[in-house]
This record gives sequence, structure tokens and C-alpha cells, in this order.
Amino acid sequence: MPSPHPQEPPFPDASVAAAGSPLSSADLRTRLLVPAAGILIVSLAVIVALLVVAALRENRIAFENTRQTVQSLLAGERTRWEQLALDVTWWQDAYETLRGDVDPLWADDNIGIYYSENFGTTLSGAAGPDDRVLYAAYEGARGGEDILAAAIERIGGAAAAVRAAPVEAPETVSGFFRLGDDVYIFGLGALTPEYPTEAELTARRGLVLLARRLDPDWLATLGRHFVIDGLRVAEPGQETGAARVALPAGDGGVAGVVTWHPPRPGNDLLLYLLPALALIGAGIAALAYRVLRIWGNTVDMVQAREQTLQAIFDGAGDGIIVLDDRGCLRTFNRAAQAIFGYDRAALAGRDIRTLVTADATPAHAGESWLDACLAGRCGDRHSAGDLLGIRADGSTVPLAVTVNCLQLGSRRMCVGVLHDMTERLGIEAQLRDEMHRAEVASRAKSAFLANISHELRTPLNAIIGFAEFIRDGAFGPLARRYRDYAGDIHASGQHLLRLIEGILDLTLIEHGRARLDEETFDAGQAVDEALRLVEPAAQQTGVALVRAVPDGLPALVADRLKVRQILVNLLSNAVKFTDPGGRVTAGAGPDADGGLAFTVTDTGIGMDAEMLERAFQAFAQAEESYARRRSGAGLGLTLSRQLAELHGGTLTLASTPGAGTTATVRLPPERLLSVPATGMQTAGGAA
Repeated sequence: MPSPHPQEPPFPDASVAAAGSPLSSADLRTRLLVPAAGILIVSLAVIVALLVVAALRENRIAFENTRQTVQSLLAGERTRWEQLALDVTWWQDAYETLRGDVDPLWADDNIGIYYSENFGTTLSGAAGPDDRVLYAAYEGARGGEDILAAAIERIGGAAAAVRAAPVEAPETVSGFFRLGDDVYIFGLGALTPEYPTEAELTARRGLVLLARRLDPDWLATLGRHFVIDGLRVAEPGQETGAARVALPAGDGGVAGVVTWHPPRPGNDLLLYLLPALALIGAGIAALAYRVLRIWGNTVDMVQAREQTLQAIFDGAGDGIIVLDDRGCLRTFNRAAQAIFGYDRAALAGRDIRTLVTADATPAHAGESWLDACLAGRCGDRHSAGDLLGIRADGSTVPLAVTVNCLQLGSRRMCVGVLHDMTERLGIEAQLRDEMHRAEVASRAKSAFLANISHELRTPLNAIIGFAEFIRDGAFGPLARRYRDYAGDIHASGQHLLRLIEGILDLTLIEHGRARLDEETFDAGQAVDEALRLVEPAAQQTGVALVRAVPDGLPALVADRLKVRQILVNLLSNAVKFTDPGGRVTAGAGPDADGGLAFTVTDTGIGMDAEMLERAFQAFAQAEESYARRRSGAGLGLTLSRQLAELHGGTLTLASTPGAGTTATVRLPPERLLSVPATGMQTAGGAA
């Protein structure tokens, strides 16, 4: 039966009414095809124009970058040649040697051939104060005086500049000059004494010139290094294109021009993108045509989607409400109606503030969560927390409320999701009761184990004592069989007593009632005592015991009996799970963190990862089938680990199946004294 109050769709403003559409699908395609095609063509033209502009800009930027690189490269080379010239000219040996008659061998070794081989000079040499050539080297060999004289003549202005520099602060210059078809880069300096006399301060000085021809191979190498294509030298006026940098001559003119092939990344990008743009344009056109073809069916799809959303809205298990900008219910689903207990007519348009208890958000104290969300001060999605809903009959229901706010044009709306917390709170209360009962049961179990352990120890001690008297024949000789029976009773009683004491110790530790009777003792003696206690069992099973304790260990401050109990437990386990002929090694030594480490290593059956995981569980056996052939209740490792942690230490296991196990007990540095334990007096006597 249809409801007398038909409900609005969840978001009525977003609804699309398809009924009575004045245009058919064919009309829609016809009326939209022409403008869509025009928009597509104009858009593609604009995109292509923008790409061309971007490509030109990229070309210009790339050209400027390479021009700056070439200028920096040339400036760096000039600085290098100035420094090379300064190294020679401001050198006392060069100043004294390159005057008058020059020693050619010295000049070869220090200027001509040396600089040619090490710095690539093409032309080098020295001239006297009157510019007469004293020494020259060309192409790596002595000679070329005419070439040097012509070069000095070309850079006369530079020569005057370096001679004009004060002797106390000599200067060098660099630049370029042209001889024939070749252009050279040079460094020029005036020979300057390091310790000038009065006369030398004003005397005209000789010159040293170092130059290199800008040959194509060298320029090509520089171009490859700095990623500059086609770097070469051209005469002024012969270069083509805008990619050029002038080479200043030493006489103030231009010796030549460096040119290169300017990169054009924009062109490459444009050529790369144009085919893709053509494909994209074709794809967009095809897509637009396809959209126009299916446009006639979109109205039906929207109506079907709206119906689906309405079904989901009404079928949701949680309550969903839509509030307007005043906080009034715009629409709601059936679950929300059931939560509040109102019929549809009574709930529609009601202010949400009358349906839930007032609450303040943590970020906006004093302001209700609804007012904060409607004002846009709590984000698009906000958890209002746990609130109480007020039902129509006046009762309350616990709710978890989440609000998601939407801006629809000039209006703000909020969608709230209400989850009834009644069942969850009941489950939480039940879990708390279960946990409390479990804690009570655990305490009762521990108390029972402690009490029963105390009750069993008294008769056990009597059984063990009387069995020992009978075994040893204290009241007269007995038959061998009776003595053997008495020995079995004594051994079984001792085993049961150890089990009871282990349970008692474990219970005390679990309840935090275990105490440490600390004293200072030698760690090596603790190992020796444990080995003596385990030695009978080892001899009986044919297992060798090995002691590995170095001398000079620091004294240990701990509970001596509990440390010995840890070691005895670990050694007993090792002996128990080692076959006859095997070996168990007990050791002690300094740990990496400054503490002390006890180790027990055996060559027994070992454990895999699953066995290691349950090894420290109380009453668990590392290897069930093997353990059934050995005595033990599975408390040794658990108790040893608890005792180690009681000392602030740790117990870890490392094992390989078939190769053995290593147990390591690490005690912290504060358990050690700085003095060695040798000769130390302990509570038990001399160490």
C-alpha cells in the first residue's frame, strides 16, 4: 500500500526529470553536432598556437643557456691561462734564468716542453725588456722565435698592461690573438722577482707568453664535455646564425668568433607532439560523436540511477538523515524513522536538536556539533561522537553519529548517519564481565597452585627422607631389589619436588611476590656449581660437559641461587635433548652492551621455528615425540626466562634442527662490579 506521505528523493535539487523531454535523441544530435565541431576545431587551433609559442620560447631559453655556457667556458679558460702565466712570471728562478743568455735546457724543462706536455700549450717563450725573443717553443719542440715575436707584437697593449702592474702585486692578462688562419688563447705576464731590489722596482721587465691554438679537436672535446654541438672558431663576419661569441684580441680588437649549432628543443617537442595532437583530435571527435549518439538515452539512465539510490537509501541498516541549513530534517530513511519511533509525517521537518541530546565538539566548546558543521567549522566530514537519541515515547537510545556536509550552490546541507549502539554497548558490557571472571579464575588458579605446592612439599620431604634411609641401609641391610625400589622412590620424589618448587616459583613471579637475595659472587663459580649438579645426569646419558669461562670476569651482583637455578635448568635441558656422545658447553663472558652473558650450547636435536615459538610456554615440550622419552614437565625454560627478567636480563634461544641449540642469558651492565671477581670475598666465602 503506498505511503500517504510520499518522500522526496535523497537529493531533490540534483534530480533530473526525464519525463516529457521536448527533444528526441536525433534532435539532440543534430542541434549539438555543429557547435561541438566548431568548438573542437577552435580548441585544437588554440592548442597548436600555444604549442608553437611554447616551442619558440623553449628555443630562446635553450639558446641563452648555451650562450651563457660558452661565455662561462671561455672566461674559465682565460682565468686558467692567467694563472699559468702567473706561476711562471712570479718565480724567482724564472726571473733570474730568463735574462740575458737563457739556459735552453732549463727553459725546456720548466716552460716550453713542460707546459706543452702538461697543459697543451702550442706556443710558449720569453722575451727580454726590449721585446727581443730569448726563448721560444712551438708545437712541443724548441723553436718558433719568429712566431713568438709576431704574437708579442699582436698583443702589444696587453704587454704594456702587465709591465705597468707594480712589482709588489704583479698581474697577468689573457685573451686571444690571430696569426694567419689560427686563433690562439694566451696568458701573458711580466717576469717579476720575488725579492726585488730598489733598481728592480722601476726597471722594465721581460715577458713570458703561454698560448694554445684553438684547434677543432680541442674545441670538439670542450663541446662534448659541455654538450655544445658544432663548437668552432670563425673569422669575424663569416659566422652564420645568432649563435656566436666574440673573442677579444689582446690589442683591443676581435681575434675571431666562436660559433656553434644552437639547440632547438622546442622544434623537437613540436614535431613530437603534432602527430599525437592529430590523434587526440580525431579521438575527441569520435568520442563527441559517440556521446551525441548516446545522449538520447541519458535521461532514462538518470531516472534509473535515481530509483536505485532511493532503494539503497531506504534499505540501509543505519539511519540516514538529510538536514537543511537550519538543522531541520529534509528527508530520512526507514531506519532513521525506526530509531526515533515517529511516523513519517511527525518526523518530517522536525529540528534535529529536538531528537538528540546537546553536545559540544572538542574543537568548538560551547557550540553544538550541528551549529559548527552548518557554519563550516568542523570540516566536510565530522564525527559528532556518541549521542543519545530521544524517541517519541521519551526513552533514549545511544547513537554514534557521523556528519558529512555538502555545499549545494548557496545552501549548505548535512547528511548524517546514525548507528544504534544498543547492541554494541551490551556486547562491551558482556566482554568486561567475561574479562573480570577470567581474572578472578586466574587468581584462584594461581592461589590454588601455590597452596597445593606448599601442602605437597611436607609429605614429599618425608617420603624422600625415608626413601634415602632405606636406600642407604640406615636401619640394617636390605635385599638389593628393595634398595633399588627405595632408590627409584627417592629419585621420583626428588623429581616431583623439583616440579612443585618450579610451579611455586613460577606462581610467585607471576604474582610479583618473588624477591632477589642479592650478593656479590664470581660468574665462573656459578657455572662450576651448575656443572657439578648436572654432571651425574650427563655421565648417565654419555654426554660430555665443557666449561668455557675466561679469567678476569667482573664480579656479578645477583641472586646466586636463582642464577644457578637458571644455569641448571638450561644445562639439564641441553643434556636431556642431546644424544649419547654429544657435547654441552657452558660459558660466560662480556656482552656487547657491557653486561654479562651466560651461554649453554649443545649438539642435540635442535628446534625449528615452530618449536622455538612454543619453547617458553609453561608445560610445553620442544619436541613431543623426543620429550616423551625424557623426564620433565616443561617448566625449565619458562622459569629460567622469568628469573632472568627478574634480574633485568633476557633469555633467548637460537637453534638449528639436527645441529643443536644455544641458550643465552644476558644480564645488564648494572649487575656487574668494575673489579674482577678473582680473590673477591662473597657472602658464601672466598671466591
